[in-house]
Amino acid sequence: MAPQIELNAGFADPARDAQHAFRHILSATSYPGRIQSIGLAIDPPPALSVAAATLALTLLDLDVTLWLSPSLRDGVGPWLRFHAGCLISSRDDLSADFALIGCGDAMPPLSSARLDDPERPDLSTTLIVECDALMGGRPLLATGPGIDGSIALAPQGLPPQFWQEREALRPLLPLGIDLLLTAGTELLAIPRTIHIEEID
Repeated sequence: MAPQIELNAGFADPARDAQHAFRHILSATSYPGRIQSIGLAIDPPPALSVAAATLALTLLDLDVTLWLSPSLRDGVGPWLRFHAGCLISSRDDLSADFALIGCGDAMPPLSSARLDDPERPDLSTTLIVECDALMGGRPLLATGPGIDGSIALAPQGLPPQFWQEREALRPLLPLGIDLLLTAGTELLAIPRTIHIEEID
């Protein structure tokens, strides 16, 4: 007989909590670069922040495929399969509906994400990346739709080549990846249309 896996609780009130979280996600994507607090009464697995867990339970469902970075596969995978019903991808690349990256985890090149075709850019991969913090890292300057002029960003804990790889995808617009950064109870959205410049 297979051993039972004890799963942490999900949303206390799934319908209401998902609606609450979705409003914060919409606000974050409408105002790129602005940090949003998305904390709810939720007890995610230890490897997952409250913000990332809230995003996952809100955005994932039975029709969604999810790629998990190595540190999340054992504890977070069963939890999300139980609470969200999503299919966990076994591929070596990022070609899934969503990819959830643990804090400090290595990840495949961003160019391996699913970009689809110009007629269905909405089917491109969305990345949820856990960070050490959303402030205090190397300074960045973000410009583009939804930003009045420019806004300074400084997330901590992303791979050194991350922003170069992301910028290399910008000539493919409207194809590309949408990015949700999380730390603790905080969320930062960077849609594919936003230009990121690293500041020396």
